[in-house]
Amino acid sequence: IQRGSYVDTASAGDPSKILSAGFEVSDTNRAPTELTAPENLTASIGDRKGELDLAWDAVFRARAYIVEIRINDETLPWQQATFTTRSRVTVQNLETGKTYAARVKAIGAKGDSPWSIVVNKIVA
Repeated sequence: IQRGSYVDTASAGDPSKILSAGFEVSDTNRAPTELTAPENLTASIGDRKGELDLAWDAVFRARAYIVEIRINDETLPWQQATFTTRSRVTVQNLETGKTYAARVKAIGAKGDSPWSIVVNKIVA
């Protein structure tokens, strides 16, 4: 599934590129649409120590999502926590007692969406 999502994203919907990667083109009449930013991002304490559960509303026609996280300090750079095809994820191996900021964006055939709002949560 990830390889197919990658080819779909990297080809930007170009049928010749999709075919050259060994995939079939399912719908040549569907023009890629711009994606909206994921909405309703929430963060909650995970089931295990050092985990943060993130969830958001699925974006129509999104192929995947990139989740970024950082300790809640605007001077620190964002780090990619994961790449997923689902609209929820558990980020692991975080420092307990620290407040983390998280954001997510959707990836589609026409490119990336804007980033979601940033949410903050203390990790237990």
